[in-house]
Amino acid sequence: MQEAMGQRIFDFGDDAGAANVIKLAGNFLLGAAIEALAEAFTLAQKHGVPRQQTYDFFTQTLFDCFVYRGYGALIASEHYQPAGARPSLIRKDYGLILQAAAEGLVPMPLASLIHERLTATVARGRDDADWAGFAREVSESAGL
Repeated sequence: MQEAMGQRIFDFGDDAGAANVIKLAGNFLLGAAIEALAEAFTLAQKHGVPRQQTYDFFTQTLFDCFVYRGYGALIASEHYQPAGARPSLIRKDYGLILQAAAEGLVPMPLASLIHERLTATVARGRDDADWAGFAREVSESAGL
């Protein structure tokens, strides 16, 4: 029955918390991709290369994958509607990521940075957009 509902079943052992850590790790990877895209597109834009052209190049070559195409399109267009997941919700998850990292003595400086970007996004009243909207913080820091 479980196999009929999903593509595959992954066994993470007997610890019930393992699946939760995998979910948090997945959210971390998504946030890291958003941060990387935001920084790359901002760098290119500051040097005269349009965001859309940068997106097209990378999603048709080195980073032709679902996550980079999907979130990259939002970041390239700087259009974060409709909200798939609100920044405040993912900010909560990033708090849990940092808590799990602290418990396991795992330094995660990128997770801390993304948590701060999400915090700034929520503090600026931008919780009605998709959480990828934290990419604006990168562009704004660069004067765009």
